[in-house]
Amino acid sequence: MQNSLAYVLIVNLRVGATLRFRLGTHQHEDDLVYKRTQVGGALVAWLVTVPLLILLGVPLIWWAPEITGVPATLGSSVRLTMGMLVLWMVLGRLVGIPVDILAALSLEYRAMGLRATLVLTTSFGMVLAAYWGWGLPGMAMIVMVAGLVEAGVRFVILRRNVPWLGVIFPNRAEVMTFLSFSFWLLFSNLGHALLISSQYVFVGYRDWE
Repeated sequence: MQNSLAYVLIVNLRVGATLRFRLGTHQHEDDLVYKRTQVGGALVAWLVTVPLLILLGVPLIWWAPEITGVPATLGSSVRLTMGMLVLWMVLGRLVGIPVDILAALSLEYRAMGLRATLVLTTSFGMVLAAYWGWGLPGMAMIVMVAGLVEAGVRFVILRRNVPWLGVIFPNRAEVMTFLSFSFWLLFSNLGHALLISSQYVFVGYRDWE
C-alpha cells in the first residue's frame, strides 16, 4: 500500500522542498513579508494538490484488495486502511509545513529527541494494536496520531523560536512563481527516479526474457 501511495505522491509538486529552499536561502534576511508570503504560497500550493491527491487516492481505496492480493474477507479492512492512509497523505503535507520551516531555518535540532521518541512509542503502539486485534486500520490510526503529535510539537517549537511566524497569502504572480519552482523540483526528482529505477526495469526485462 505504501508503494502505491508513493506513486500518487508525485502530484504533491514538492511543496515542502520548495518552501525549505525559498525560506532557507533568505533565512538571514529581515524581509518578514517575503517569509510569510512563502508560507502562504505553500498553503496555496497544498490546496492546489488536494483535488489531485483525492482524485488519484479514491481509486486506490477501491482497488486496494486487488492491489494487495488479500482474500475477499479482508477487503473491507484493507479499504479502510487505504482510506486512512490516503487521508493522511492529503493532510500530511499541511501538517508538515512546520517541519519544513524548521528545516529551512536550521532549527531541527530543537526537536532532536522527538523523532526517536515517536519511533519508539509508535512501534510499541503497533505491537499493542496487533495484540489487541485492531488489525491494519488500528496501525494506520497509530501512524496518523503519531504524525499529528509530531506536527503539533514542532509547531510549538516553531512558535517559540521564530518570532516572524505568520501567513500572508500571495498574489497570482507570486503563486505562479512558487508553483513553477515546485515543478522544476518535481521534474528533477522524476529524472532522478527514472535514472535510478531504469536499471531495475532493464534487469527485470532481461530476466523475463
